[in-house]
This record gives sequence, C-alpha cells and structure tokens, in this order.
Amino acid sequence: MPLPLSNSQPPHSAADLLERLLRSRLFAESIFGQILEQSSLYLEYPAGEFAAALVQRKVITPWQARELLAGRTSFYAGTFRLLECLETGPRWTLFAAEQSGPQRLVLLHVSEATSASTQPSTGQISQEIMPAPHLVRCMEVQHTAGLRLAAYEFTEAQPLTTLLAQQKLEQRHAADLLRQFARAIEGVSERALDTIGIEAALLDSQGEIKLLAEPSLPTGTDNLSLDSKRVDREMTAVHRFAAALWCLPEIAGCRSPGEVQHHLSEFAKPWLEAYPQESVRCPRAHMNRLLRKGPALRVVEELARGQQVDFTHMGASTSEEVAIEADCARPVIETSRSSPAGKKSSLNTVSESAEGLALRTISHPAAQQRKRRVQSWKQFLVFTAGACTIVTGILATQWLMRWNTRRAGAASENPTEPAVKPPGPVR
Repeated sequence: MPLPLSNSQPPHSAADLLERLLRSRLFAESIFGQILEQSSLYLEYPAGEFAAALVQRKVITPWQARELLAGRTSFYAGTFRLLECLETGPRWTLFAAEQSGPQRLVLLHVSEATSASTQPSTGQISQEIMPAPHLVRCMEVQHTAGLRLAAYEFTEAQPLTTLLAQQKLEQRHAADLLRQFARAIEGVSERALDTIGIEAALLDSQGEIKLLAEPSLPTGTDNLSLDSKRVDREMTAVHRFAAALWCLPEIAGCRSPGEVQHHLSEFAKPWLEAYPQESVRCPRAHMNRLLRKGPALRVVEELARGQQVDFTHMGASTSEEVAIEADCARPVIETSRSSPAGKKSSLNTVSESAEGLALRTISHPAAQQRKRRVQSWKQFLVFTAGACTIVTGILATQWLMRWNTRRAGAASENPTEPAVKPPGPVR
C-alpha cells in the first residue's frame, strides 16, 4: 500500500526538519527537548545532512528520515507508533512499530478492511492464542478508517517478497518453503484461508517461514477437523503460494497439505543463504532503542487526525534515500526516558526555538571532518606563529646581551699604564 503524497513542503534546513519532527509528535515532549538541547552549535546545515546524522545516531530510522525529508509528518496508525516500513504491497503495508500501551515492539500489518472483518472504529484487542508452528502470535487487532491493523509478535525476519526480488530461488529451496507453508496453513483460521498468500510470509536466518495470520480457534467457528471443504480451501491457498514460487507442477497430484509435505520432503532444502544475520533490516537490539520514547497511550489516543498515516490516497513516494556515512565518533545525540534534572521542556518553548531562535543542530560527519581540518590548520598556524615569536625573542635577547656587555666593559675597566715611564728628576 504505497504511502500518499503530501502537500507539505520538504524541509530545506535543519531548523525546518526539527519543526516537522515536533509537529509529528513522534517523540515524547521530554525526549524532543533532549534532542533539541543536545544538538550541536553548528548552525544551519541542509536538512539532508541533519537527517543523515539523526539516522547515524539512531535517533530516527531511515524510513522516518525519508518521510520527514518528503514533507510528511504522519507516523501513527491507530495507536501504533510506526518505526520502519518493511514492505509495501498493492493493498497492504508491513511496519515495525511500537504498541503504545505496553510499549513493546511488534510487526504491524496494515491492510484494507474487508466486509467479513468489519469492526467498530474504536478498535478491538484479540485473544493471545498460542499459534501453530510457523505462525507468529497475533497480539492485537484494530479497525480504523477502513483499515485493519494487525499487530504480531516481533521477529527478526525478512519479508519473503523482498528476498525473492533480490535473489534467484533454487527449486530445492522453493520446495522447502512450500513444504513449510503447507504445514502452517493447517493452523490458519477459516477467515484467513481465502486471502493468505506470499505477502504474509517472513523468512528468518534459519530458513524458517513465519506467517502473519490469525490462528484457528480450538473451539467455536474454526473447526480443526479436516473436512473436505476446509481441505479444498487449504489446497487453494497452497496452490496460490506455489504459483508465486513458480513450482506448481510439482504438487499437481497432491490432494491435501499433508500429501504436499510428504511429496516435497525428499528433495527440499532450507534456504539458509537467503541473507546473513547481520543484514537484518530491523535487528531487535537496534529497534529496542527506539521504544519508550513516544508519547503515552492517552496522548496518542488524543492525537489529531493529521498524525495518522493516510492510506486512502494511492501514490508513489517522492522521498529520496538518506545517505548514511560511517563515523566512529561518539554520538552527539543520546536520548533516554528521563529528562535532565531541573530542566523542563514545553511545547511552546520548543516550538519557539524551532521557528525563530538559533537552533543548535547536529553536525554531519562530513561537516565534522571539515571542521576538524579547519581546526587543525588553525592550530598549525598558531603553533608556527608562536614558534617564530619565541625564536625571534631569543635572538633579540642574545644580541642585546652582547651589546650591553661591551658598553659595560668600556666604562668599568682601568686605563692601561704607558709602556715607557717618564724619566725622573736629575740629581
């Protein structure tokens, strides 16, 4: 679900970006005050350099930086604080987000609400049911403005659609993915059987599939008995998944997910080389640093409509990638939950600072290097001037000492006696 275009003008300076960051309410008031306070004294840098520095210091994510640079300031869906956009499809978007109430990290699947899942706009919390193998636990479901927001337990995995777009899939790996999907589909709820597909699949570093889908209830409307009607619907989902992997002919004769698993187990092999662990886009350790920095749940529930991401208008994003340069220097900005002792930050004060006062911005690594080079050159000039002054002083002192010595000697020495004495009186 592509994010909509915004009428807001892109920021040109660090002050403009800070003003948009304030308007977004992405951070709690105290946290934003710390960001503003801990910004460096280097004056007006371009917004792109400032955003890159914020990303480098892990204050915001690359997606948040691109949104801010494009002029967009909406980072909430329901009561979820959006941290990073993982994947976008025709009618869905997958985010790494913060569940504002318990302040925990979740995977948020945003999709268009269907008639079968229409719920009150106030939202509804689902039961935390122990999922079947390969299913990610569903933590909460909300329905707002024609959208279905399903929050799942966070897992370090890559969207399968992303991996398939980047790498060529071997037949044995496709067989293993389809085998895992056939096993997982047996635990999916009746409502999800007709729509679940490859867009709901994640792949971890162990080659294991994780499906973002509602599990079947042990009792009630979701009957786990393998009646013929459910098996047919499960096989329809399996064929839909196989078609996306281009391996449909291998299971043409199978009549149940169990037969698919048995047929593919002989030559299936886990896709372990799909990506290295260090290339995970949203590692848990990194994402956990972004938690508990947003407003409280009661504040999020009262946010204006402008803080909600608008998914109704389809359009391609015009934001550009933020270039991040490696820098081994100590972070300039560090945020924590508690504000500095004895200091208070109000929205009015922060707003005035962002609009008119001299803002203390973060220096980009490249700017820091330029500043260090200038400082080194100035230090060299000062050192050279000082050395020249010292040498000149020494030479002048020695010359004066020698001159004063000659004058003092001429004044103090006795006159020399004549070599021949005059003759004495004649007797």
